[in-house]
Amino acid sequence: MSVTSSDIQALIPEVVSEIAVSVVVDKTALVQSGVAVPDYGRIDLSKGGNLIKVPYIPDFVGDAEVLQEGTALTPAGFTAGEDVGVVCRRGKAWAYTTIAEVASGKDINQIIGERLGRFWARVYDKSLLSVLKGALPDTHKFDVSQTDAGQPDVTIDIPKIIDAMNLLGDNADNFEVVIMHSKVYTDLLKAQLVQFPNSANTEQLIRQGEFGTILGRRIIVSDAVTVEEYTISGESSPRKKYYTFIAQPGAMYFAFQKDLMTEQDKDILAQQNFLVTTAHYVPHLKGVKWNSSTINPSDTDLATPANWQKVWDDKAIRVVALITN
Repeated sequence: MSVTSSDIQALIPEVVSEIAVSVVVDKTALVQSGVAVPDYGRIDLSKGGNLIKVPYIPDFVGDAEVLQEGTALTPAGFTAGEDVGVVCRRGKAWAYTTIAEVASGKDINQIIGERLGRFWARVYDKSLLSVLKGALPDTHKFDVSQTDAGQPDVTIDIPKIIDAMNLLGDNADNFEVVIMHSKVYTDLLKAQLVQFPNSANTEQLIRQGEFGTILGRRIIVSDAVTVEEYTISGESSPRKKYYTFIAQPGAMYFAFQKDLMTEQDKDILAQQNFLVTTAHYVPHLKGVKWNSSTINPSDTDLATPANWQKVWDDKAIRVVALITN
C-alpha cells in the first residue's frame, strides 16, 4: 500500500510526538531497566541553561573520638561540592518522500510515531552509554584484555564479572543489570553461561528481545556499547576490547529539558515537505561532574574521559566496567 498526499496531510505532529514518547519509555533500555532515572536532587530543568547542578555533601570519614572528661572533641571540616551534568540538544529531519517509503498499511501518525520512538530510544541509549565510557573513573574499570603478543584473546566469564563487581567492595551486592555488546553476549551463549527459565524456548526469547540473566542479573545487549581497537607490540593486526557495564538501580540520571517535539516544515521553493524532530535531554552518571567548557556535547565529547571529574567517593558511584576481548 502506497502513501498518498492525503495520508501525508493527515500527519498531526502533536499526535506523532505523543506516540513516539510512549514508545521511548519502553525502548530506551537503560531507562526501562531502572539504571537511569528521571528524579535527582529536585532539579528543575525547565529553567533552561547548559548545565544541571546538584549540591552534595561527601560522606563523613575518620574514626570517632574517645570521650574524656576535660578533653574537647576536635571538629573535622568538610566541603560541599557539586555534581554537574550537561544538556544535550539534538534534532533529526526526514523528507516526506523518505517517510512515504516506510509508512504503509497503518494510520500514518501511528507508524511514524513508532518509528520516531525507536529512533530516539537508540539516540538516548547511545548518549547514556557514551557517558558511562567517558565519566566512569579508572577506579571502576577492571581491564583484563590481552596485552601479550601471540596470546589468545581474554573473553568474559563469571569469575571476571565477580572481580569487576568487587571493585565496589561491600557495596557489590546491589548490582542488577549487565550491559554488553552482542559479541560479548555471544561469548557467554557459547560458554552456556546465560541463564533462562527452565521451560523457556531460548531462541524464541532472544528473538523477542529477552536476553536472559548472568549471576541473576538482567542482561541488556547493545552494539552501542564501547568497543576500542588497540595494538599489541609485536603484532601487525589490531585487537578489540569490549566494555561490559555492570550497574545498580538509579546509578544514572536521564531527563528532558525540552520534551521530544515533532514539527512539520516546507521548502516552498523546492516544493518539498519535511518532518522535523528535536529533543533537549540530560544523560548523566551520578557522582561525577562535567568538567569541560564544551556545551551541547556530541556523543564523542560525552565519551571523552578528560571532560569529566569524579566528585563522589568510589563506593557511591554505582557502575563498574569489565573490559575484555
